[in-house]
Amino acid sequence: MYRQLKILALADLHCGCPRIDPFHFQACIEEYVIPRITPELSHVVIAGDFFDLMITMNSIVSVIAMNVISLLKKACHENGVKLRVLRGTYTHDRNQLVHFTASSPEYNSCIKMYDTLSVEHDEDTGVDFLYMPDNLKCSDIYQEVENLLQAHSLKQVDVVIHHGYFKHMLPFGIPEPSGTLDFDKFKRFYTGCVLNGHVHTPSIYHNVVSIGSFDRFAYGEEEPKGLYIVTRKDDRYTFEFVENKSANPFWTVNLKEFGDNSERAFDYFAKEWLPKLEKVSFENTSIHIRIMSDSTGIVEGCAAMLNGKVKNVVVDKGAVTKKENEISNAQMNLEELPKITPDNLLDLLVPIVQKSHPNTDPQEIAKVIKECQKG
Repeated sequence: MYRQLKILALADLHCGCPRIDPFHFQACIEEYVIPRITPELSHVVIAGDFFDLMITMNSIVSVIAMNVISLLKKACHENGVKLRVLRGTYTHDRNQLVHFTASSPEYNSCIKMYDTLSVEHDEDTGVDFLYMPDNLKCSDIYQEVENLLQAHSLKQVDVVIHHGYFKHMLPFGIPEPSGTLDFDKFKRFYTGCVLNGHVHTPSIYHNVVSIGSFDRFAYGEEEPKGLYIVTRKDDRYTFEFVENKSANPFWTVNLKEFGDNSERAFDYFAKEWLPKLEKVSFENTSIHIRIMSDSTGIVEGCAAMLNGKVKNVVVDKGAVTKKENEISNAQMNLEELPKITPDNLLDLLVPIVQKSHPNTDPQEIAKVIKECQKG
């Protein structure tokens, strides 16, 4: 008799993201993930982007990464749970999944990593898994999947672990990135569900579960963050969202409606936002708040209210009308853009990357480009 399939599904942890305190990252894993790894689970799945960037092994981030990997492996090993890790976007995970076997090797019997299009048959649950990392070099992904299933004498799998886009996840009018899947074309390859990483917003479309990121990394990601518990019972799949209530706040306060009326704006901010901010103000949590108003006085006054009352707060001050005008007036003449070629790609890319990560070595960027050009 098969064991019940019950998966704790994570994605897009982005360990090493410069906007997230690494100790906060470990604390959230210890609070929301480790206690849920019990003998009732059959699998823990990380659907890509465990890492945010290439980490230096003598850094605090590397120590935290190894700690978290060891915690996950130990909990899985002691509870008879299988740990499966998918490579996500190459520029994030790169070849760093090797750390999952290098750290606490005494627990390696519970873990497998996948960085190519792969199929796994799980004897304990009787489940066939299809693993699909990002950045696959396929001219026809549907044909590649069909060929792989045929090679394993399969017509369908039960569960797909995927990192990348489905068409329904893209905002309207956005061109489809390479490798984007169409649900109607892809659904013939599986009977159960897809556990998807890459898009940071959690959602469920039919049986495609966008797990979402475990924490917040930017404005526009103000929805709940966390993980999913996926259970199969009598061939029916259920999806339970578990919120990471300690996720770093990225909140936007739009005070445009108050115009220049600072008294009303200050009163609203003090009553509606200060208590909310004070409630989440604790050690290792980075609070990012964007105050939007056309009145400089209102913005500065609200920012001043936070002094001494809210710890670890980062205030982004933005003028609403100015930003709206910039958007409405923005025009792009494509003929003025430089033509991108293999010869000038590195020169164009280095300044963009170093703007966000000033210490990035151009040679590392060149290595990533070279890896992406393979195939």
